[in-house]
Amino acid sequence: MIFIVELMVDRNEVEAFRRFEQAAPLIMERHGGVLQRAFARESPASAPLDEVHIVYFPDEEAFARYRADPELGAMQPLRDRAVLSTKISRGIDVPLDPARSTRLLVNIDVPDVQTATRFYTEALGLTVGRRMDSEFVELLGAAVPIYLLAQKAGSPAFGEDNLGRQFKRHWTPQHMDFVVHNVHEAVERAVRAGAVLEQPAHDTPYGLLAVLADPFGHGFCLIEFRGRGYDELV
Repeated sequence: MIFIVELMVDRNEVEAFRRFEQAAPLIMERHGGVLQRAFARESPASAPLDEVHIVYFPDEEAFARYRADPELGAMQPLRDRAVLSTKISRGIDVPLDPARSTRLLVNIDVPDVQTATRFYTEALGLTVGRRMDSEFVELLGAAVPIYLLAQKAGSPAFGEDNLGRQFKRHWTPQHMDFVVHNVHEAVERAVRAGAVLEQPAHDTPYGLLAVLADPFGHGFCLIEFRGRGYDELV
């Protein structure tokens, strides 16, 4: 289920709104929900802040559990103080013309899907979407869906592969970067879940960058963007 949530926010209460906004996605996660995207429409400084959130829940029951969560109820006064109006509508995925667009999916080979699911949900705050079977799991919460696929160590990755899949630390020309609000907190969370910190957060022209590896040898980065992000390089 996809919800489009349109929020008009009192500009004098933006700080209260951000506090609610930081807490609500964590409550969503407990019920399988994901705040997939949030953006603000351009509006005059004299007008209320106009934000749109794209929210996913696996089904009606999960959404109802989220709405009834006591912790969300405790945050309600904060929300009431900041939000002037709310409009919620249902959305559906619309098939795109494959000749005009390319849809990105991320697949990660792992030796054990259950262990990998626990790591990626705890380390990065992703949530489980669909379980295709015991060896094929969908994770939601990033900009694109991530799929964990069980593969045996040593199994061939392609036709003439003489080395086979390796789950000790390895290098590949492709890796994932996860953009976070606070890189130090994100690193602490990832390491607590089992990641290896290879390069502590360090300064770059576009923000703070930390390099890590998951328990299966795959490298990834955590980035806290500064200003305009990569546009700072242009």
